[in-house]
Amino acid sequence: MMHQELVEKRRWISEQRYLHALNYCMLLPGPKATQLAIYINWLIHGVKGGVIAGVLFFLPSFLLPLLVCLYLAYGDLPWVQGIFYGIKPAVGAIVLFAAWRIGSQVWRCSLPDTPSGRKVWQWPRFLVASTDVPSSSPSPRLSRCGNTRPTS
Repeated sequence: MMHQELVEKRRWISEQRYLHALNYCMLLPGPKATQLAIYINWLIHGVKGGVIAGVLFFLPSFLLPLLVCLYLAYGDLPWVQGIFYGIKPAVGAIVLFAAWRIGSQVWRCSLPDTPSGRKVWQWPRFLVASTDVPSSSPSPRLSRCGNTRPTS
């Protein structure tokens, strides 16, 4: 997802620079997405960009316990209830958007027709392909679905 956003859509960095950053982050222990976000922002904006990326990457994990404490301590107050009623649709929208993106990717990546000429919905095939478990008969269209392994 970061590659698509940084290299393909926004073109903030080149493919070669992204792969270099990814290789550098693979050498370090810890979460790769965090390291990659901080490192790329450091490359683009210097120390200030790296610090801001690090703070913004970890900010939600610090805000969530504060929201839980707020709810536990003052959950019966109308303004606290209003905050949480406002958060509910936002969280629901984020989950639905993610499900829509994944579902539309699966829909576009359906397998070819069966020998009888009918389209077959292949959820089990998608689940196997998304977990990188080798399949007995690879799909010829698998490479169009984000899988870069060569198909035979």
